[in-house]
Amino acid sequence: MTAVDLFDEIVGIYRRLVFFPTEWTYKMTALFVLQTWMKDAISNAWYICFAGPKGSGKTTALEITMALSKNGELSNNVSPAAMARIAEKNTMFIDELDELKDEARAVAEGILRAGYRLGVH
Repeated sequence: MTAVDLFDEIVGIYRRLVFFPTEWTYKMTALFVLQTWMKDAISNAWYICFAGPKGSGKTTALEITMALSKNGELSNNVSPAAMARIAEKNTMFIDELDELKDEARAVAEGILRAGYRLGVH
């Protein structure tokens, strides 16, 4: 399987399971998944955020992305210290960031601000 075949397969998974309003959203989400598998080969990474009204499929999209990503790990309902450890070696996912407790939210936001560069958390 070539990289293009893999990319097309991931796009196809999203098309079958999630509705995104634009074609490029399927492709960008697939690229996000692929970058999680190249963590050791790239020096910078970008984040993805699923936004929309309640019931629009954000959590479903997050769960699919977490399953397809390298070492996908949900970081809700964990201590701030555990969240930092998760971010160190995993692809960290947060569902409903705005509902995290203050300390956990502050840690998550700090990781998000600093963690787009390899080895910086």
